[in-house]
Amino acid sequence: MPEFREALEHPNAVEGLERDESALRSADATVLVMPCGRSAHLELGVAIGLGQRTAILLPRESEPELMYGLAGCIAMSVDGIVAYLARATT
Repeated sequence: MPEFREALEHPNAVEGLERDESALRSADATVLVMPCGRSAHLELGVAIGLGQRTAILLPRESEPELMYGLAGCIAMSVDGIVAYLARATT
């Protein structure tokens, strides 16, 4: 575990986190594209907390996930995401 913390404190990691967080905070919308990694789920949670328009792209059937209900849209296709975002901006 100490190596894990040290890796997160490395200057390159700190710079990368700051860059990613800045981009996330300045975004108008955030889309979680499945399958994805753990960081993507944290990013979606931050976006929801910021009040952004949020969507989840599930390109195939998957197990229901209770917290996904917090997203503004859950779609099975890119077209569904695009339609949601278009409605949200008009």
